[in-house]
Amino acid sequence: RAALLAVIPRRPGRYDPALNPETAVNAALALSRRCRLKLDEEALREAAAETAPGNAAAAKNPFYAPHFTERAARDSAGSSGTIYSTLDLDLQLYAEQRLSAEIAGLEHNRVSNGAVLAVDNTTGAVLVYAGSASWFDEESGGKIDGVRVENQGGSCLKPFLYALALENGFSPNDIFPDIPAVFGSSEAYSPVNFNRRFNGPVRFRLALASSLNVPAVYLLERLGVRAFEDYLVKLNFESIARGRGSYGAGLALGNAEVSLEELVRAFSVFPRGGRAMDLRFTESPSPAGTRAEADRQVMPAYSAWVITDILSDRASRFTGFGPAPALSTEFPSIFKTGTANQFQHIWALGATPRFTVGVWMGNFSGETVVGRTGSSIPARIAANLLTALERSMEVSPPPRFPPAPGSVIEAEICALSGMARTSACTGSLREALLPERVPSPCNWHRGPGIEPVYPAEYQAWLTERFRQGRAGLLPSSGGAYIRLPVSGSVFYTDPALPPEAQALRVETAGFGPEALVYANDTLQGSLNQAGVFVLPLYRGRFTIRVEDGNGSSAAADIEVR
Repeated sequence: RAALLAVIPRRPGRYDPALNPETAVNAALALSRRCRLKLDEEALREAAAETAPGNAAAAKNPFYAPHFTERAARDSAGSSGTIYSTLDLDLQLYAEQRLSAEIAGLEHNRVSNGAVLAVDNTTGAVLVYAGSASWFDEESGGKIDGVRVENQGGSCLKPFLYALALENGFSPNDIFPDIPAVFGSSEAYSPVNFNRRFNGPVRFRLALASSLNVPAVYLLERLGVRAFEDYLVKLNFESIARGRGSYGAGLALGNAEVSLEELVRAFSVFPRGGRAMDLRFTESPSPAGTRAEADRQVMPAYSAWVITDILSDRASRFTGFGPAPALSTEFPSIFKTGTANQFQHIWALGATPRFTVGVWMGNFSGETVVGRTGSSIPARIAANLLTALERSMEVSPPPRFPPAPGSVIEAEICALSGMARTSACTGSLREALLPERVPSPCNWHRGPGIEPVYPAEYQAWLTERFRQGRAGLLPSSGGAYIRLPVSGSVFYTDPALPPEAQALRVETAGFGPEALVYANDTLQGSLNQAGVFVLPLYRGRFTIRVEDGNGSSAAADIEVR
């Protein structure tokens, strides 16, 4: 037993004989050889077996779910008599084992800890609550409760942004531009996707399912940062309430610090048809005490249903994640993963009609994770735990998510434009829309054998990547314009490079062939076929003006320092 105890501090989550008896025994044997001690291997195995959760010897001094126990004790302070916990011990031990096993394989990636939370969507009962991989791992902050610690949530906030969009007149067939863009001006923000690629026009559904970054920031710009802050506060993100007014465009990509508990509680709103609930840690012995006290509608049923439908749509997920086997289950399920900037934190949220699960992995010190471990790891834990939860119910077939609200109609839309399909469209699909949001007929496709006509902002994306189609549809605002740079932008030269090696990309939309480019009224040259011009970068203030032979003109003021 002393040998087993001696190896635990080296890596508690890995060498805990109750969780990994074989690993612990092998480590103890290796230690004995280094110390020139002779140990009985069979006796070691017997000692390790005594620590197993179901063993009578271990039951004499049980130490289960310490973070949950502390939380439940605080919530029950002042109560008398027996306290009944909501925790499912078998599922708790299973979740702890899965978490420890995954972290043991990420030792060289500086992923030293994690947390898991699982709740019952009907009652709000907390079934699994693992605040860290090991309470005894002092080096990795094992006593810190990772369920409540706030970290950057990454893309896990995107479903709530898209839900807000649905409440403000957007529809799952709307088209967002996934092309290089700059948001803001003097404090410019230029997001890129995880794979560094741009997909051109993408439907609302695909943008969320594939977790694309540029469309998310585009959407936030139109809804407003303050509106999104208020929406998250309504979903009970207390962390956002404390920081309200301090966030920018990065909030669309989850640069705000939130807790696993907040994410799980809010994510459960989707499978619950837009109804929020409070989490419970204890319950009375009476069946009447198993119902959540708080059950309030915080999101329209249509919004909750659309987001649930999108997050379960494997086909739309493919653009961003490929086959994503970790997100495939034998029962109805939804998932959203997230990765914080520099990969300090990796997340996964998952839900079925009955349960919601959240997993965080990273380290409490805030160190950058080494290498791209990817959110598929916490997603695998979430999927495995959901499988265990569903099997524990022994109900066949498993229940399905709530159906679409009765007011919804199915419309056949063009797969490219998101507008109503016509005979000229080359691809179509069906989308569930509100009656008042049925789109007009597609005007991107003009007829058989005629290349599609895209909105003007896709000119550079089409031409530079040799895609079929041409840009000709002007934006609703009317004339041609300068897409990049944004007027008011400030740029900085790099002192390590010669001036002639530095330039500014001017990208336009809607101008005629060979439109002329001026800087402070001095002719610089003409746009290329893609509507792009590369302008030499010199210090000073400049007015960039573009004109064509059709009388179109646009200008942007910038500063170079």
